[in-house]
Parts: sequence; C-alpha cells; structure tokens
Amino acid sequence: MKLLIILVFSFLVLVYVYTYIKIRKKRKSKISTVEEFNAKYIDRLKKKKEKTDDKNYKKYITKYNSKIDYLSKDEL
Repeated sequence: MKLLIILVFSFLVLVYVYTYIKIRKKRKSKISTVEEFNAKYIDRLKKKKEKTDDKNYKKYITKYNSKIDYLSKDEL
C-alpha cells in the first residue's frame, strides 16, 4: 500500500515538474500571438503579392472599386 502511494505521488511530481518546465520555456520565447500571425500570414501574403506583380498588368476600375460614389444619368 505504501509502495502504491509512493508511486502515485512520484508520478504526480514528475508530471508537475514536466509541465512547469514546459510553461517556463514558453514564457522565455516571448512570442506574442500577433507577432506569430504576422510572421505566418502577413509576410507570406506580401511575398505572394510581389510574385504576382506584372508590368503589363493594368488595374481596371469597375463600379465596385471606383472612387465615384454616385453618378447620375444626366452627368453621362
């Protein structure tokens, strides 16, 4: 019975020490979630956009992305 209690107690101590070390390592890395997001997605999008830039590409202005909000029929 004593042996069982000692084994359970030692197991709990090992689990506690393992989790404590794991959490401590995470704190030392000091990577915030925002920095992680920027590193993963924003930088990747910038690289992708640079690849797709073409000198012959002309950005067309449509009714959905134009600078004019409203145009009446008489002004045409």
